[in-house]
Amino acid sequence: MLTSERVEIVYKSCLFSTTPNVIDPTKVIHGIMSKTLFDPERIEHHRKEIDELLDELPEGFHEKTGGGWSFLQACMDKNGNQWTGMHLTMDRLFQLGMAIGKVEYVFDNRDLWQILPGGMPYIVIKEKPK
Repeated sequence: MLTSERVEIVYKSCLFSTTPNVIDPTKVIHGIMSKTLFDPERIEHHRKEIDELLDELPEGFHEKTGGGWSFLQACMDKNGNQWTGMHLTMDRLFQLGMAIGKVEYVFDNRDLWQILPGGMPYIVIKEKPK
């Protein structure tokens, strides 16, 4: 079940706990509000749970059923229940999804975000990770 608490627990457990000598740039995730450095092994350990959390988002976000939706819609789950009121928590969920290769910005060019509703990006959850 998608909850703020679950997202925060998974997010925190996937962070690098020490500064590595060599940073793998594929695991530096550029979220909407921040950049995050994840530990690739920890991300892999939580892959299934991250995928399950993303599956709880509305159909509009999913590539096959909606093709992508505004970040602003991510506070609700697929059953119409509000699971968070914090943009930071929504951003963290999407960053986790990006870390496993399942989440992308529909328009990766941040300069275009200002023309979108609320100035927020559209996000798509891919069926298969890239």
